[in-house]
Amino acid sequence: MSGRPVNIVADGGLQQVIRTASGNQSYMLPSRPVIDDRLNQLFNSEKVKIATILDNADRVALTADYWSSLANHSYLGVTAHTLDVSWKLHSFVLQVHHVEERHYTTVCAEHFSSVSRAWGIFDKVTTFGTDNARNVTAAVALLPFEHMLCMAHTLQLSVNKAISESGVEAVLAKSRKIVGHFKHSPANTAELQKQQESLKMKCEMLIQDVSTR
Repeated sequence: MSGRPVNIVADGGLQQVIRTASGNQSYMLPSRPVIDDRLNQLFNSEKVKIATILDNADRVALTADYWSSLANHSYLGVTAHTLDVSWKLHSFVLQVHHVEERHYTTVCAEHFSSVSRAWGIFDKVTTFGTDNARNVTAAVALLPFEHMLCMAHTLQLSVNKAISESGVEAVLAKSRKIVGHFKHSPANTAELQKQQESLKMKCEMLIQDVSTR
């Protein structure tokens, strides 16, 4: 539930904690192969359920996004959305795929097409939601889907454009340096907190500026 790695079952400390908490000193954690097998069983059973719902759906909307992990690996995530006969919304992640190729227009189009064909919904897809990246927009234009641009991304671009032309960019740049001064030094952060307390101010942490926030 909390996203721990499978090899946590090899942790002797965890096993001892469970033995102590349960009062059962003979308890043995399941092995990693057992956990892997259970995960595969869960994956396959959920995949059958999702495939059944998509088979019964008349129309399916897709959303997709390319993103990078903390290790700077590129991934494509594709999610399906559909309504059942009771007008209940169902949303499923169809794929989180490690992408090694450059994100050229034709490559992106093939990625989108292959996911929808793999799930047998290519002819059911009505709309395809993405951000405003040029290569992604061009890729969806090669497919027979109506393109729905992400409203949040459009709003973000509008805000960024407004800020860049407002004349406050220099002030923001200086503010980023000030925040960075404290963020990169525990000693400076401690001094800031000390000064806030001495002035009877509420102790608050500075927030680093990130454009996508």
